[in-house]
Amino acid sequence: MGNQEKVVEDTTTALELNPEYSKCRLRRASANEALGKYEDAMLDVSALSLFGDYNNASIESMLERILNKRVTENLEGRLKEQQKESHKKLISATDLASFFGSFKPELTFDDYDPENKADVLLKEALETLYAKTLHGFETADEKFAEAIKLYKEANDDKNNKKYAIALEYSGVLDFFKMDAISSFEKVSKAIELNPRAQSYIFMGLINADKAAANGEDYMADLNKAIELDPQNSSAYYHRAQYKFISKDLEGAAKDFEKSKELDPEFVFPYIQLACLTYREGKFSDCETLFSEAKRKFPKAPEVPSFYGEVLTDHGDYAKASKQYDAAIKLEEECAPTIHLGVNPWVAKATVLVAEPTVENFVEAVNLLEKANELDPKSSKVKLTLGQLKLQQSELDEAIQLFDAAADLTMNAEEKVGAIRLVEASKVQKKLHADPFLSKKINELLASIQGGGFGI
Repeated sequence: MGNQEKVVEDTTTALELNPEYSKCRLRRASANEALGKYEDAMLDVSALSLFGDYNNASIESMLERILNKRVTENLEGRLKEQQKESHKKLISATDLASFFGSFKPELTFDDYDPENKADVLLKEALETLYAKTLHGFETADEKFAEAIKLYKEANDDKNNKKYAIALEYSGVLDFFKMDAISSFEKVSKAIELNPRAQSYIFMGLINADKAAANGEDYMADLNKAIELDPQNSSAYYHRAQYKFISKDLEGAAKDFEKSKELDPEFVFPYIQLACLTYREGKFSDCETLFSEAKRKFPKAPEVPSFYGEVLTDHGDYAKASKQYDAAIKLEEECAPTIHLGVNPWVAKATVLVAEPTVENFVEAVNLLEKANELDPKSSKVKLTLGQLKLQQSELDEAIQLFDAAADLTMNAEEKVGAIRLVEASKVQKKLHADPFLSKKINELLASIQGGGFGI
C-alpha cells in the first residue's frame, strides 16, 4: 500500500516481540530508507550482518547504498551552511603557512606612505601574514579587508597598485575560507587594476579548484605569471608542482631547477627535486639530494619532514621516525613562526601505528592530541586522531573529531571521507547502545576469540 510509516510502526512492534526476526528487520530498513531515515535504516542493515541470515554481499551493497544517500544529504547540508557569512572561517594555520611558504615574503611595496592609513594597514597585514603564526592569518585577513575599504573609499587612481595587492591577498584568503565567488571577484579586480605574477598564481589556484579535471586554465595562469615576471621563482615552482602532479617529470625538473636558480634560498625546489628523483626510482640519488638540502638548510624542518615521507614510502619506518623527530624539534625551535605546522606530528603518529604495539599506539595518540592543541583547525590531525579513538571504542570523541574535520577540510574527497566516518561511527554507537544488538556483538567477539583468531 506504500504506507511506509505504518510499516515502520508494525515492524517495530514485531521486533519488540522477536528481535532476531531478520526478515522483519530488513523490511523496516527498506521502509526507513524510503522515508529518508537513513541512520535508522543503516542500524538495521548493520544488525543483519551480525545475524548472518542473508548473503553478506547483498547486505553490504544495501548498506553502502544507504550510507551514500546519507553522506550526500549530510554533505549538501554542510555546503549550504558554509555559504553563510558566519561560517566563512580560515582553514588550518598549518595549511596556510605551507601555502604562503611557497612565496618570497612581500613585506613592503612601492609608494608606501606612512601617513596613509590604508598603506599602514596593508603593510601591517603583509608583515603579519608572512610572520606565519597561529592566529596571525586571521589578523592579516582583517587588516587586508580594512585596507580595501579605505582604498575603495579614497577612489584615487594613484593607489591602484596598492589596492590591487590588498585585493590579491584578501582574495586568496577568501579562497581558504571556501568562498570561491568572493575570491574570484577580488583577484580578478586586482588583475584589472595591476596585473602581477602573484595575482596570476593566485588566480591559477582558484581556476584549478573550479575545474580540477582541466588544468589548461591553471597552466595558462602560471605561464602568464612567468611572462609578466620571468624572474619570479614562485611562479616556476608552482608550475613545476603542477607538472609533477601531471607526471611531466622532465618538465617539472626544469622548472624546479629554474626556481632554485632564481632564488637559491628557497628551500622547496631543493626538496621537490629530491622527491622527483625518488619518483624516478633513483633512491640513492634522492638521499644525496636530501643530504645536500640539509647542509644548505640545517634549520629548516621541511627537509627532514619530506625526507621522512620518502623513507615512509620506501618502507624504512625506523629511519623515517628519526627524521620526523628531527622535524618536530626544528619546528618547535622556529616557534612562533610556522613552517610545517603539525604535519611532522601527524606523520610520526602514522608511522607508529603502521607497526602496531600498545606502546606505539599510546605514543601516536599523545602526538596527535598535542598536534590538536597546537593547531585546532587541522582536519588532518582530527581525521587521524579520530580513527585512533574509533579503534579505542571512544565513539563520542571519534564522532566529534570526524565531524569537525568534515567542516574544516577544503579537499572534497577528504570531506566526503570524514562524513562517511561520522555516519558509520554513529551507527556503531547505536549498535552498542541497543542491549540486544550489543549482546550479539559480544557473543560474536567471544566466538572469534574462542576460535583462536584474536581481535
